[in-house]
Amino acid sequence: MEVLITVGAASIAEYRHLHPAGPAALDAWRRESVAGCARAIAALNPLYFGPERAGMLQTIIFGVRTALDGMKGVQLLLDADVAHALALFPSDVGLNQLQVTRDNRGHVPPERDAHIVWELLEGSRRLYRALRRNVPEMSLNLGQSVLSDGTVVEALEADLLRPGDLK
Repeated sequence: MEVLITVGAASIAEYRHLHPAGPAALDAWRRESVAGCARAIAALNPLYFGPERAGMLQTIIFGVRTALDGMKGVQLLLDADVAHALALFPSDVGLNQLQVTRDNRGHVPPERDAHIVWELLEGSRRLYRALRRNVPEMSLNLGQSVLSDGTVVEALEADLLRPGDLK
């Protein structure tokens, strides 16, 4: 389950770190802000959304599918909130299907990248809240993202929970 929490939290942490206007400029709770962040990153560094990013997104989506497939057998044993969060988690099949599209240069359009990051973040949020409510003693690692220059960016719980979410 940590993989599913990490994919959303680490992705938005990376966006926040790369935002040209600084970390405070990204409101991870607003879809428009996430999309604007992707556009700002693309304006400053269009290569960020290049073929390597497309491959990484495909790997992430494959990892999500693998994690979800591995939990199919135990979903009946999980708390209903946790099972529901897993059922709604976006993947490469079903209603919440994520697809990595590329332009003729192999780059991911920033809008598509932002859509994938947002959907993964929302899936991570639903699952994190359900686990914190129903299995509070479970230790959950929010993850980190390692950038191409070696910088390690830590994910923040504030991107997954709002004050009062667990009440």
